[in-house]
Amino acid sequence: MVRVLIVEDEKDIAQLLKEILELDGADVETAGSIYEAKKLGVDFDVAIVDIRLPDGDGTDYARWMLSNNSEVAVVFITAYASVASAIEALKIGAKDYIIKPFSVDVIRAVYERIKKEKRLEKSIDFMRRNYGKNFFYSSGIMRDVVALAEEYFASSEPMLITGETGVGKTALVRYLYSRSDYTNLTEFECASVPKDLFEAEFFGFEKGAFTGALKGKAGIVELADDGVLVLEEIGDLPLELQTKILRFLESKTYRRVGGTRDRRVRVKVVAVTNKSLESLVAEGKFREDLYWRLKTFKVEIPPLRDRVEDLEAIFEGYKEELEVTYGVKLDFNEVASRLRNYEWPGNVREFVKYLQKSYMLGKWQPLGDEKSVKDRAKDEHGNLEFRGFEKSQIDVEYINKLLIEYFVRRLEGEGEVFKEFSELFSGLERELLYKALEHYRGKSLSYIAKKLGMTRRQLEFRLKKLNLI
Repeated sequence: MVRVLIVEDEKDIAQLLKEILELDGADVETAGSIYEAKKLGVDFDVAIVDIRLPDGDGTDYARWMLSNNSEVAVVFITAYASVASAIEALKIGAKDYIIKPFSVDVIRAVYERIKKEKRLEKSIDFMRRNYGKNFFYSSGIMRDVVALAEEYFASSEPMLITGETGVGKTALVRYLYSRSDYTNLTEFECASVPKDLFEAEFFGFEKGAFTGALKGKAGIVELADDGVLVLEEIGDLPLELQTKILRFLESKTYRRVGGTRDRRVRVKVVAVTNKSLESLVAEGKFREDLYWRLKTFKVEIPPLRDRVEDLEAIFEGYKEELEVTYGVKLDFNEVASRLRNYEWPGNVREFVKYLQKSYMLGKWQPLGDEKSVKDRAKDEHGNLEFRGFEKSQIDVEYINKLLIEYFVRRLEGEGEVFKEFSELFSGLERELLYKALEHYRGKSLSYIAKKLGMTRRQLEFRLKKLNLI
């Protein structure tokens, strides 16, 4: 239950706010002054504070509250709105600034938004506290895999983790790291850096090493010192760069671009890939000597379809986080048979996304082997061919005009028009990115971002914002 404190000297307004929020399930306390509010303590999730109070300024009280409880969400209400007070509220860290008189819908909307933010914050906190623990299994085959991985990880030699896309290769490294004495974990995607920038990014560079190098910069290797360095998708590393990686693995020394001395690091290197390095060696796309250097300590994670006993363990591992995020409870036993009979081509990653989608929508969703809308349409109407549309075939401007005209007309009625407008496009963005992840399954985020016409950082920001990763 969300605990709310209302600090408001006008009793009628305080009572109205109390009744509104109690109807939404909140535990509400009220205070008519700063003195009364402080006597109630700081153990609240939300504080709704009038700026002008009989014994002082509400902003001063908010500062005091936040200094004692940095997690509280502060909302200011005032009948004396000004640009200065709004700016001051933002500086303090207020979640919202509501002007009197206000409607019941405004209060409810603000409260609902804060509740969602609180759930998300709890989810993020859960993930932070459980970093490295999101590797769940119960099958005998995985117990053997983890035992072998722990044995290899304890040595100073580089190791290789292989397996299909989505089996949890990087998750296994994080799990091993969380149980080790290493001080940091650095994950480096080999295909994310252009060839001509690789050395500078990986090994660092000295001042004046090239045009624009106004000062030296540490590379990935240096930043990973005394820690674990994960070389993600090493099978995608260009052949000419593999020699440099091999030299580094052999000597544990490197030289910055433009540098004149070798530097040494203490780092545990773990290479991961979803490709067959043996096949790449045979095709002349991967150095044989580098392959043998990595193969000595190799761990292969089996696909999820070969260890369906782990499905319930994975579900149990993510259940708390998903219940906190979406406020929904689901029973694994309702769909256990269906889940175990599905092939899970995307492995653990696909299963986790399936869980997220089911919790988000409040019920278990159909699986990939069950008939889609397209398949049902084929059954009803015969062979249905999906034809691709080129941008030139769609009058985008006309569609935009129709949408704007619709929402302008909605202004004449009731409802939160801009909220509906925002939710529509947020939903479209979410669907597009979800489809893109499905379509380019197995590809790196850098590759997908390029196809979408954005940077990797922009893509990661949107995926996190929409809770897709």
